[in-house]
Amino acid sequence: MKTLMFVRKTLLEIWRSPQLFWLYLLFPSLMVLMYYSAFGQTSGMSNYLTVLVNNQDQGEYGTGMVQAIRDAEFDGKAAFTVLEGFSRSQAEIMLNEGKAAMLITLPDQFSAALLNSMPQPVQIEMLGDPLNDTYAFAQSFLGEILQVYSDQITGWQQELPVSLEFLPNTGTLNDFQIGVPGLIIFGILFGVITNALLLTRERSDGTIKRIQLSQASAAHFLGGITLAGLLLSLVQMLVTFAVAAAVGFKPVGSLWLCVGIGLIASLGAAGAGFLAAVFSKNEGEATGYGTALMVPLVFLSGAIFPMPYAEWFRIFGQTVQPYDFMLSTHAARAMSKVILYGQGVSGIGYELIMMVLLSGVLLAAGIWLYQHRVLSKSL
Repeated sequence: MKTLMFVRKTLLEIWRSPQLFWLYLLFPSLMVLMYYSAFGQTSGMSNYLTVLVNNQDQGEYGTGMVQAIRDAEFDGKAAFTVLEGFSRSQAEIMLNEGKAAMLITLPDQFSAALLNSMPQPVQIEMLGDPLNDTYAFAQSFLGEILQVYSDQITGWQQELPVSLEFLPNTGTLNDFQIGVPGLIIFGILFGVITNALLLTRERSDGTIKRIQLSQASAAHFLGGITLAGLLLSLVQMLVTFAVAAAVGFKPVGSLWLCVGIGLIASLGAAGAGFLAAVFSKNEGEATGYGTALMVPLVFLSGAIFPMPYAEWFRIFGQTVQPYDFMLSTHAARAMSKVILYGQGVSGIGYELIMMVLLSGVLLAAGIWLYQHRVLSKSL
Protein backbone atom coordinates (compact mmCIF):
# COMPACT_ATOMS: atom_id res chain seq x y z
CA MET A 1 0.00 0.00 0.00
CA LYS A 2 2.85 2.36 0.85
CA THR A 3 4.43 1.62 -2.51
CA LEU A 4 1.26 2.69 -4.28
CA MET A 5 1.26 5.89 -2.24
CA PHE A 6 4.73 6.68 -3.58
CA VAL A 7 3.55 5.85 -7.10
CA ARG A 8 0.79 8.44 -6.69
CA LYS A 9 3.18 10.95 -5.14
CA THR A 10 5.69 10.55 -7.99
CA LEU A 11 3.05 10.90 -10.70
CA LEU A 12 1.66 14.03 -9.02
CA GLU A 13 5.14 15.56 -8.79
CA ILE A 14 5.94 14.99 -12.42
CA TRP A 15 2.49 16.29 -13.38
CA ARG A 16 3.32 19.48 -11.49
CA SER A 17 6.43 19.83 -13.66
CA PRO A 18 4.67 20.21 -17.03
CA GLN A 19 7.88 20.78 -19.00
CA LEU A 20 9.34 17.47 -17.79
CA PHE A 21 6.05 15.60 -18.07
CA TRP A 22 5.22 16.62 -21.62
CA LEU A 23 8.81 16.37 -22.82
CA TYR A 24 9.06 12.78 -21.61
CA LEU A 25 5.61 11.85 -22.88
CA LEU A 26 5.85 13.43 -26.34
CA PHE A 27 9.58 13.38 -27.13
CA PRO A 28 9.54 10.12 -29.16
CA SER A 29 6.30 11.15 -30.89
CA LEU A 30 7.92 14.38 -32.04
CA MET A 31 10.90 12.39 -33.30
CA VAL A 32 8.54 10.08 -35.21
CA LEU A 33 6.94 13.09 -36.90
CA MET A 34 10.38 14.48 -37.78
CA TYR A 35 11.41 11.14 -39.29
CA TYR A 36 8.15 10.95 -41.20
CA SER A 37 8.67 14.45 -42.56
CA ALA A 38 12.18 13.57 -43.70
CA PHE A 39 11.79 9.97 -44.88
CA GLY A 40 8.17 8.87 -44.84
CA GLN A 41 6.51 10.91 -47.56
CA THR A 42 7.91 9.10 -50.58
CA SER A 43 6.02 7.97 -53.63
CA GLY A 44 8.35 5.12 -54.53
CA MET A 45 11.89 3.86 -54.60
CA SER A 46 12.73 6.26 -57.42
CA ASN A 47 12.88 9.08 -54.88
CA TYR A 48 15.93 7.37 -53.39
CA LEU A 49 17.57 5.85 -56.48
CA THR A 50 18.58 8.53 -58.96
CA VAL A 51 20.73 7.11 -61.75
CA LEU A 52 22.75 9.21 -64.18
CA VAL A 53 23.21 7.67 -67.64
CA ASN A 54 25.89 8.51 -70.17
CA ASN A 55 24.80 6.68 -73.33
CA GLN A 56 27.75 6.62 -75.76
CA ASP A 57 26.35 3.76 -77.84
CA GLN A 58 26.37 4.22 -81.62
CA GLY A 59 23.49 1.82 -82.20
CA GLU A 60 19.86 1.45 -81.17
CA TYR A 61 20.21 -0.88 -78.23
CA GLY A 62 21.81 1.68 -75.94
CA THR A 63 18.61 3.74 -76.10
CA GLY A 64 16.61 0.58 -75.45
CA MET A 65 18.76 -0.18 -72.43
CA VAL A 66 18.11 3.28 -70.99
CA GLN A 67 14.38 2.80 -71.55
CA ALA A 68 14.50 -0.60 -69.81
CA ILE A 69 15.98 1.12 -66.76
CA ARG A 70 13.24 3.77 -66.88
CA ASP A 71 10.56 1.09 -67.14
CA ALA A 72 11.84 -0.95 -64.22
CA GLU A 73 9.28 -1.07 -61.42
CA PHE A 74 9.25 -2.02 -57.79
CA ASP A 75 6.06 -2.42 -55.76
CA GLY A 76 4.10 -1.06 -58.76
CA LYS A 77 6.12 2.17 -58.97
CA ALA A 78 9.21 3.33 -60.84
CA ALA A 79 12.39 1.90 -59.34
CA PHE A 80 14.71 4.61 -60.68
CA THR A 81 14.82 8.27 -61.55
CA VAL A 82 16.92 8.32 -64.75
CA LEU A 83 18.74 11.50 -65.75
CA GLU A 84 20.78 12.01 -68.93
CA GLY A 85 22.80 14.80 -70.50
CA PHE A 86 25.45 15.26 -67.83
CA SER A 87 29.16 15.30 -68.51
CA ARG A 88 31.49 13.04 -66.54
CA SER A 89 32.69 15.93 -64.36
CA GLN A 90 29.13 17.11 -63.67
CA ALA A 91 28.07 13.57 -62.77
CA GLU A 92 30.97 13.19 -60.32
CA ILE A 93 29.94 16.41 -58.57
CA MET A 94 26.37 15.13 -58.23
CA LEU A 95 27.63 11.81 -56.86
CA ASN A 96 29.89 13.54 -54.34
CA GLU A 97 26.99 15.74 -53.22
CA GLY A 98 24.73 12.73 -52.75
CA LYS A 99 22.28 13.86 -55.44
CA ALA A 100 22.58 10.61 -57.39
CA ALA A 101 23.28 6.96 -56.59
CA MET A 102 25.53 6.16 -59.55
CA LEU A 103 26.64 7.03 -63.07
CA ILE A 104 26.15 4.35 -65.73
CA THR A 105 28.22 4.65 -68.90
CA LEU A 106 27.20 2.55 -71.92
CA PRO A 107 30.21 2.18 -74.29
CA ASP A 108 30.02 3.19 -77.96
CA GLN A 109 30.20 -0.46 -79.07
CA PHE A 110 27.35 -1.63 -76.85
CA SER A 111 24.95 -2.44 -79.73
CA ALA A 112 27.71 -3.84 -81.92
CA ALA A 113 28.79 -6.24 -79.21
CA LEU A 114 25.22 -7.50 -78.77
CA LEU A 115 24.66 -7.90 -82.54
CA ASN A 116 27.86 -9.88 -83.10
CA SER A 117 27.18 -13.46 -84.18
CA MET A 118 29.27 -14.46 -81.22
CA PRO A 119 28.27 -11.86 -78.62
CA GLN A 120 31.28 -10.33 -76.93
CA PRO A 121 31.53 -9.21 -73.32
CA VAL A 122 30.76 -5.52 -73.06
CA GLN A 123 32.12 -3.26 -70.36
CA ILE A 124 29.40 -1.16 -68.70
CA GLU A 125 30.82 1.26 -66.18
CA MET A 126 28.99 1.87 -62.89
CA LEU A 127 30.53 4.77 -61.01
CA GLY A 128 29.61 5.53 -57.41
CA ASP A 129 30.53 5.18 -53.76
CA PRO A 130 30.41 1.48 -52.83
CA LEU A 131 29.93 2.43 -49.17
CA ASN A 132 26.75 4.32 -50.00
CA ASP A 133 23.52 2.37 -49.42
CA THR A 134 21.82 3.84 -52.50
CA TYR A 135 24.72 2.73 -54.69
CA ALA A 136 24.49 -0.81 -53.32
CA PHE A 137 20.72 -0.95 -53.92
CA ALA A 138 21.00 0.51 -57.42
CA GLN A 139 23.80 -1.86 -58.36
CA SER A 140 21.87 -4.92 -57.21
CA PHE A 141 18.78 -3.96 -59.23
CA LEU A 142 20.62 -2.78 -62.34
CA GLY A 143 22.75 -5.88 -62.57
CA GLU A 144 19.64 -7.99 -63.13
CA ILE A 145 18.09 -5.50 -65.56
CA LEU A 146 21.24 -5.27 -67.68
CA GLN A 147 21.64 -9.05 -67.79
CA VAL A 148 18.01 -9.67 -68.76
CA TYR A 149 18.09 -7.01 -71.48
CA SER A 150 21.28 -8.29 -73.07
CA ASP A 151 20.05 -11.90 -72.91
CA GLN A 152 16.82 -10.95 -74.67
CA ILE A 153 18.67 -9.14 -77.46
CA THR A 154 21.20 -11.93 -78.04
CA GLY A 155 18.51 -14.62 -77.85
CA TRP A 156 20.32 -16.58 -75.19
CA GLN A 157 17.35 -16.42 -72.84
CA GLN A 158 14.18 -15.05 -74.36
CA GLU A 159 11.74 -13.21 -72.08
CA LEU A 160 13.62 -14.11 -68.94
CA PRO A 161 11.53 -12.79 -66.03
CA VAL A 162 13.14 -10.68 -63.36
CA SER A 163 12.12 -11.62 -59.84
CA LEU A 164 13.33 -9.47 -56.96
CA GLU A 165 12.94 -11.27 -53.66
CA PHE A 166 13.17 -9.85 -50.15
CA LEU A 167 12.93 -11.17 -46.64
CA PRO A 168 9.31 -11.34 -45.43
CA ASN A 169 7.85 -7.94 -44.57
CA THR A 170 10.94 -6.02 -45.78
CA GLY A 171 10.21 -5.29 -49.43
CA THR A 172 8.43 -1.99 -48.86
CA LEU A 173 10.36 -0.74 -45.83
CA ASN A 174 11.75 2.78 -45.96
CA ASP A 175 13.98 4.77 -43.62
CA PHE A 176 10.97 6.04 -41.67
CA GLN A 177 9.67 2.56 -40.89
CA ILE A 178 13.11 1.24 -40.03
CA GLY A 179 13.70 4.17 -37.68
CA VAL A 180 10.54 3.83 -35.58
CA PRO A 181 11.72 0.96 -33.29
CA GLY A 182 14.88 2.85 -32.38
CA LEU A 183 12.92 6.03 -31.67
CA ILE A 184 10.67 4.13 -29.24
CA ILE A 185 13.73 2.82 -27.36
CA PHE A 186 15.22 6.35 -27.42
CA GLY A 187 12.10 7.71 -25.77
CA ILE A 188 12.10 5.04 -23.07
CA LEU A 189 15.76 5.71 -22.26
CA PHE A 190 14.89 9.36 -21.73
CA GLY A 191 13.57 7.98 -18.44
CA VAL A 192 17.19 7.90 -17.20
CA ILE A 193 17.11 11.69 -16.91
CA THR A 194 13.53 11.76 -15.59
CA ASN A 195 14.26 9.32 -12.76
CA ALA A 196 17.50 11.09 -11.88
CA LEU A 197 15.69 14.42 -11.61
CA LEU A 198 12.87 13.05 -9.46
CA LEU A 199 15.23 11.42 -6.98
CA THR A 200 17.52 14.43 -6.84
CA ARG A 201 14.58 16.70 -6.07
CA GLU A 202 13.67 14.50 -3.10
CA ARG A 203 17.23 14.91 -1.87
CA SER A 204 17.61 18.64 -2.47
CA ASP A 205 14.16 19.48 -1.09
CA GLY A 206 14.83 17.51 2.10
CA THR A 207 11.79 15.28 1.71
CA ILE A 208 13.84 12.10 2.14
CA LYS A 209 14.07 12.68 5.89
CA ARG A 210 10.32 13.16 6.12
CA ILE A 211 9.80 9.95 4.16
CA GLN A 212 12.03 8.07 6.60
CA LEU A 213 10.14 9.49 9.58
CA SER A 214 6.96 8.06 8.05
CA GLN A 215 8.43 4.57 8.61
CA ALA A 216 8.45 3.93 4.86
CA SER A 217 11.25 1.64 3.74
CA ALA A 218 13.64 2.16 0.83
CA ALA A 219 11.77 -0.59 -1.00
CA HIS A 220 8.52 1.37 -0.74
CA PHE A 221 10.14 4.63 -1.82
CA LEU A 222 12.28 3.37 -4.71
CA GLY A 223 9.69 0.78 -5.72
CA GLY A 224 7.06 3.49 -6.03
CA ILE A 225 9.30 5.62 -8.25
CA THR A 226 10.12 2.58 -10.40
CA LEU A 227 6.45 1.65 -10.85
CA ALA A 228 5.56 5.25 -11.65
CA GLY A 229 8.27 5.21 -14.34
CA LEU A 230 6.79 2.02 -15.79
CA LEU A 231 3.36 3.63 -16.02
CA LEU A 232 4.77 6.71 -17.72
CA SER A 233 6.70 4.51 -20.17
CA LEU A 234 3.53 2.57 -20.96
CA VAL A 235 1.62 5.78 -21.75
CA GLN A 236 4.56 7.14 -23.72
CA MET A 237 4.76 4.01 -25.90
CA LEU A 238 1.03 3.94 -26.58
CA VAL A 239 1.08 7.62 -27.58
CA THR A 240 4.11 7.03 -29.81
CA PHE A 241 2.53 4.05 -31.56
CA ALA A 242 -0.68 6.05 -32.05
CA VAL A 243 1.21 8.95 -33.64
CA ALA A 244 3.20 6.57 -35.85
CA ALA A 245 -0.01 4.81 -36.91
CA ALA A 246 -1.58 8.17 -37.74
CA VAL A 247 1.15 8.80 -40.33
CA GLY A 248 0.85 5.35 -41.87
CA PHE A 249 3.12 3.11 -39.81
CA LYS A 250 1.86 -0.42 -39.17
CA PRO A 251 3.84 -2.82 -36.96
CA VAL A 252 4.02 -6.31 -38.40
CA GLY A 253 4.35 -8.11 -35.08
CA SER A 254 2.50 -7.99 -31.77
CA LEU A 255 2.02 -4.52 -30.34
CA TRP A 256 1.77 -5.92 -26.82
CA LEU A 257 5.04 -7.79 -27.18
CA CYS A 258 6.61 -4.46 -28.18
CA VAL A 259 5.13 -2.88 -25.05
CA GLY A 260 6.58 -5.70 -22.95
CA ILE A 261 10.02 -5.09 -24.45
CA GLY A 262 9.67 -1.40 -23.68
CA LEU A 263 8.71 -2.04 -20.05
CA ILE A 264 11.75 -4.24 -19.49
CA ALA A 265 13.91 -1.50 -20.99
CA SER A 266 12.18 1.00 -18.71
CA LEU A 267 13.38 -0.94 -15.67
CA GLY A 268 16.95 -0.58 -16.88
CA ALA A 269 16.39 3.13 -17.52
CA ALA A 270 15.14 3.51 -13.94
CA GLY A 271 18.25 1.77 -12.62
CA ALA A 272 20.52 4.05 -14.66
CA GLY A 273 18.55 7.04 -13.35
CA PHE A 274 19.12 5.88 -9.76
CA LEU A 275 22.86 5.65 -10.49
CA ALA A 276 22.88 9.20 -11.83
CA ALA A 277 20.98 10.45 -8.78
CA VAL A 278 23.55 8.92 -6.42
CA PHE A 279 26.16 11.44 -7.58
CA SER A 280 23.82 14.43 -8.05
CA LYS A 281 23.28 17.15 -5.48
CA ASN A 282 21.05 19.37 -7.62
CA GLU A 283 18.91 19.16 -10.76
CA GLY A 284 21.68 20.48 -13.00
CA GLU A 285 24.00 17.67 -11.96
CA ALA A 286 21.17 15.14 -12.32
CA THR A 287 20.58 16.27 -15.89
CA GLY A 288 24.29 16.11 -16.66
CA TYR A 289 24.91 12.69 -15.15
CA GLY A 290 21.66 11.34 -16.59
CA THR A 291 22.60 12.53 -20.06
CA ALA A 292 26.09 11.06 -19.72
CA LEU A 293 24.53 7.65 -19.05
CA MET A 294 21.73 7.94 -21.61
CA VAL A 295 23.78 9.06 -24.61
CA PRO A 296 25.98 5.93 -24.93
CA LEU A 297 22.98 3.72 -24.22
CA VAL A 298 21.18 5.31 -27.18
CA PHE A 299 23.87 6.06 -29.73
CA LEU A 300 26.14 3.03 -29.22
CA SER A 301 23.32 0.51 -29.25
CA GLY A 302 22.26 0.69 -32.89
CA ALA A 303 18.88 2.12 -31.90
CA ILE A 304 19.45 5.28 -33.98
CA PHE A 305 22.56 4.58 -36.07
CA PRO A 306 23.79 1.15 -37.20
CA MET A 307 27.01 0.14 -35.47
CA PRO A 308 29.90 -1.61 -37.26
CA TYR A 309 30.22 -5.35 -36.82
CA ALA A 310 32.85 -6.10 -34.16
CA GLU A 311 32.81 -9.71 -32.96
CA TRP A 312 34.55 -10.38 -29.65
CA PHE A 313 33.67 -14.03 -29.24
CA ARG A 314 30.86 -16.54 -29.73
CA ILE A 315 28.96 -18.42 -27.04
CA PHE A 316 26.11 -20.91 -27.51
CA GLY A 317 25.98 -19.94 -31.19
CA GLN A 318 25.56 -16.23 -30.41
CA THR A 319 28.01 -13.59 -31.55
CA VAL A 320 29.01 -11.24 -28.72
CA GLN A 321 30.02 -7.69 -29.65
CA PRO A 322 31.11 -4.78 -27.40
CA TYR A 323 27.64 -3.25 -27.65
CA ASP A 324 26.00 -6.41 -26.30
CA PHE A 325 26.84 -5.37 -22.75
CA MET A 326 24.28 -2.59 -23.01
CA LEU A 327 20.61 -3.20 -22.33
CA SER A 328 19.59 -0.84 -25.13
CA THR A 329 21.34 -2.95 -27.79
CA HIS A 330 19.11 -5.94 -27.11
CA ALA A 331 16.03 -3.76 -26.65
CA ALA A 332 16.54 -2.12 -30.05
CA ARG A 333 17.14 -5.48 -31.76
CA ALA A 334 14.12 -7.09 -30.15
CA MET A 335 11.87 -4.13 -30.96
CA SER A 336 13.01 -4.17 -34.61
CA LYS A 337 12.51 -7.91 -34.94
CA VAL A 338 8.95 -7.69 -33.66
CA ILE A 339 7.86 -4.43 -35.33
CA LEU A 340 9.54 -4.90 -38.72
CA TYR A 341 9.81 -8.66 -39.18
CA GLY A 342 6.92 -10.03 -37.14
CA GLN A 343 9.01 -12.16 -34.79
CA GLY A 344 7.37 -13.69 -31.74
CA VAL A 345 8.76 -14.49 -28.31
CA SER A 346 10.70 -17.50 -29.65
CA GLY A 347 12.42 -15.29 -32.24
CA ILE A 348 13.74 -12.85 -29.65
CA GLY A 349 14.51 -15.27 -26.84
CA TYR A 350 18.20 -14.33 -26.61
CA GLU A 351 17.42 -10.61 -26.59
CA LEU A 352 14.76 -11.03 -23.90
CA ILE A 353 17.10 -13.00 -21.64
CA MET A 354 19.86 -10.41 -22.01
CA MET A 355 17.42 -7.54 -21.44
CA VAL A 356 16.12 -9.08 -18.22
CA LEU A 357 19.64 -9.76 -16.95
CA LEU A 358 21.07 -6.34 -17.83
CA SER A 359 17.99 -4.46 -16.61
CA GLY A 360 18.12 -6.41 -13.37
CA VAL A 361 21.81 -5.57 -12.90
CA LEU A 362 21.24 -1.86 -13.54
CA LEU A 363 18.19 -1.68 -11.29
CA ALA A 364 19.82 -3.64 -8.45
CA ALA A 365 23.01 -1.57 -8.65
CA GLY A 366 21.06 1.68 -8.72
CA ILE A 367 18.88 0.75 -5.75
CA TRP A 368 21.79 -0.56 -3.68
CA LEU A 369 23.99 2.47 -4.28
CA TYR A 370 21.18 4.94 -3.68
CA GLN A 371 20.19 3.21 -0.48
CA HIS A 372 23.77 3.10 0.88
CA ARG A 373 25.12 6.38 -0.50
CA VAL A 374 22.06 8.63 -0.11
CA LEU A 375 19.35 7.17 2.13
CA SER A 376 21.71 5.94 4.82
CA LYS A 377 23.38 9.36 5.05
CA SER A 378 20.02 11.09 5.42
CA LEU A 379 19.31 9.37 8.71
